[in-house]
Amino acid sequence: MLTSLDVKQNASGEKKSKYFSLPNLLSFLRLILVAPIVLTILNRNLFAAAFLVIISFCTDVADGRLARFLKLTSEFGRLIDFTADRVNLVALLGSLFVVGMFPWWGLILIVSREIVMVTYNLYLIKRGLKFTPPTAYGKATFVIFFAMELSFILNVYPVNFAFLAIAFILMPLSLAKSLNLFFKNIEEG
Repeated sequence: MLTSLDVKQNASGEKKSKYFSLPNLLSFLRLILVAPIVLTILNRNLFAAAFLVIISFCTDVADGRLARFLKLTSEFGRLIDFTADRVNLVALLGSLFVVGMFPWWGLILIVSREIVMVTYNLYLIKRGLKFTPPTAYGKATFVIFFAMELSFILNVYPVNFAFLAIAFILMPLSLAKSLNLFFKNIEEG
């Protein structure tokens, strides 16, 4: 049951749930797509997997833009988007690893970065502080992750390893910028 804290009134007086806005539904769709993406990879139906990854990426691009355009941004929206990104990335790369299409060392490094990011954002939430917003480096890293995922799914060698190398260059930069925002959040909090 939704409480009055879970519902906002828009300019026309219409009540809307902050949880079930269109941008948040796109993020939920991205979470739901994780299972079919993993199954298609495990069954080596790679073109279907690539198609689903493209749909997932489109929802990732659309949710934030739509939230800003419709003035429906919220901490909950940022949390569900952040969660969908991490679950999608780790599950997809994990399933590629399981079928022998992604290197174990790449998976370990990427998952380690994601654990750090999840940990410090959970810390902020627990302290009642604002979620760390994505940085330009973070957004660039996720675009590279998308291209890398597609290139590994479609086995486009050596392009897949080139994207992995670019991701490894961007990952510490995005993590450093994000950690800088994390510490600023704590100081201001």
